[in-house]
Amino acid sequence: EIANGDWSSDVCSSDLTGIVHLKNCYFDELSDGERQKVMVAKALAQQTPVILLDEPSAFLDYPSKEDLMKLLKNLAHSENKSILLSSHDLDIIRRYADDYWIMEKNMGEVILRTSPTY
Repeated sequence: EIANGDWSSDVCSSDLTGIVHLKNCYFDELSDGERQKVMVAKALAQQTPVILLDEPSAFLDYPSKEDLMKLLKNLAHSENKSILLSSHDLDIIRRYADDYWIMEKNMGEVILRTSPTY
């Protein structure tokens, strides 16, 4: 099971990511999008000041991508967390990131760094 019988310790992150209804499901029974939400909830449950996420919006439908980015932005501001993530969803990143870098494919060089205007 997702929480190994101790679901109460993860209730907050599960509620924030909208996966409470999955608490009795096995990971291999979940869709790709649900699995992605579980992994984000797992990262949030650790309550660290810095969160590193690799493609957290992968496999999510567009409304879920927006919800996730709103959540991450809110956590960054309200909880004073540093959140660093990689993404190919530039349209979402441009709207929700405080700062973002665009990197050259295969070169790893930053070709644009910007702080969006609010």
